Amino acid sequence: MIDYLTNLFGTNTYVFFAVAAGFCAGVVVYLMYAVKEQAGNEKYSPKVYALLVPIIGTIVFTLIIAVQAVNTPLTLPKSFLPWLYLSCTGVFFALTNLAIYTAFQHINLSIFAVIFRLNIVLVLIVGILKFDEKLDIYKAIGITIILIAVIMMVFERKDKRILEESKDRGKVPIVAGGLYALGAAVAVTFAVALNKLALNNGIHPFVASWGNYFFQLPFLYLAVLLPKVFDVTKQNLSETFTLKSFTLSMLTSWIKYFLRNGLIYASWPLTQVFEVIKLCTKLIIIWAVFIAFGWGGYIYAFQIGNISIVQPIFQGLQLIVPALFGILVLKEKDKLKENGKLYTTLVCLVLTVGGIILISLGK
Repeated sequence: MIDYLTNLFGTNTYVFFAVAAGFCAGVVVYLMYAVKEQAGNEKYSPKVYALLVPIIGTIVFTLIIAVQAVNTPLTLPKSFLPWLYLSCTGVFFALTNLAIYTAFQHINLSIFAVIFRLNIVLVLIVGILKFDEKLDIYKAIGITIILIAVIMMVFERKDKRILEESKDRGKVPIVAGGLYALGAAVAVTFAVALNKLALNNGIHPFVASWGNYFFQLPFLYLAVLLPKVFDVTKQNLSETFTLKSFTLSMLTSWIKYFLRNGLIYASWPLTQVFEVIKLCTKLIIIWAVFIAFGWGGYIYAFQIGNISIVQPIFQGLQLIVPALFGILVLKEKDKLKENGKLYTTLVCLVLTVGGIILISLGK
């Protein structure tokens, strides 16, 4: 299949994979919203959904690797360096997710999206400086057009619920929320660069996809578990731990209760995740299929193409496709038309397709 596509698209095969991956990733985003709606938006912490994604991704790519190994055994690098790169991608993707959910508590979606999409520019810079990627006039104009479409789209996607929540929770200034969003953009840029290095050093795309999800798990698991353990520990102790009231016995009590509660609630994050899976089994099965095609295609495009081209295509479609599904599947056409967003969505789609065509014309 890949040989057929290579013969069909030639040097632009990676553009095809980036487009297909971006579409599938957009469907994944749409299905994530659907899962949240079906499971109950307020019932589970956002971090539970953040943990759900790498669990599903790890399971999906473990099965894909097992099937691939039966047909054609994978050749894995024996040196330590590629595996270090791969494990670090998981760390940076986990940091990205944690920064995203923290930023959402203090700034609204439109502000976050504009800052976070700076990663497209950062990846472009890394691609040119680190990987010696070249840009001709067609590719430069194509990337610029996609960036314009992304900016137009994020300014139209204002989530009032998140804005209201940010006002209620906003003990941290908006500037701090912006810094979290910028931190997420920088973290995902590091993850992209490390992915490219891992692939260049012999890591198979399926293994890279598996590693991207698997190495996130410890960090996101702790991100769900530790706040729960901390809250329970506070309830167990009558005195609040402060610097003014610090005593060695109080510190010992905190440590003892914290460790005990950590063991008691060790399975709590997974219980939360499996409750969501049980409530939304059919949706999550469909979601898993699109994760396989979306992330697998994304990583393969990285292996054979330029990260400076793949990233804007992938993220542009990832942003626009869920909005189109809202129009076509959820019949939000009239609602969007009333809000003046329908035509913006369609214009952004046309701009993104035009940008992709220009990139394809480049050499």
